Amino acid sequence: MVHERPAAAADVRILEAGAERALSLRQRHQVQALLRPRSLIPTIPASRKRLYAPPWSKSSANLEYTLDILPWLLIPAAVLLYLWHSDPFKTRARELATRHCSELGLQLLDQSVVIRGLWPERGESGRWQLRRTYHFEFASVGDRRYQGVIIMLGMHPRSIELEAYRLPDD
Repeated sequence: MVHERPAAAADVRILEAGAERALSLRQRHQVQALLRPRSLIPTIPASRKRLYAPPWSKSSANLEYTLDILPWLLIPAAVLLYLWHSDPFKTRARELATRHCSELGLQLLDQSVVIRGLWPERGESGRWQLRRTYHFEFASVGDRRYQGVIIMLGMHPRSIELEAYRLPDD
């Protein structure tokens, strides 16, 4: 059954008369579009379907949408995982700095260490581990701040270096 609209009646008569050869290709497409049954639900063009696909659909457009957004979800997840996982290492570095300063009669300032470097490195056992470099500040007499560095491989200290500092007068 052909659904006719008032504007398409003349075009239908042309097609029925066999004069479609006289029409240009563009005119044929326009006439065919008028003869197609229309739905009340608007159709989404194929080029825009990817944006409108619901998450529960099983179309390949939805898969492309998911793969496009996947890196943007993995980046914050990796940052949060790193922050959650790095806290025990920072606590261990702070303990090492506090103990080293107290053994030398120095004062750890601000009771904090700050990570300044993170790099993969092979440990003594041959396994890959992260080398973390922490910086901290200390004082000997209390009048000036000095810098210190702790290099850790995994949970073990590799080295603790202190800037040359002034010894207290006894």
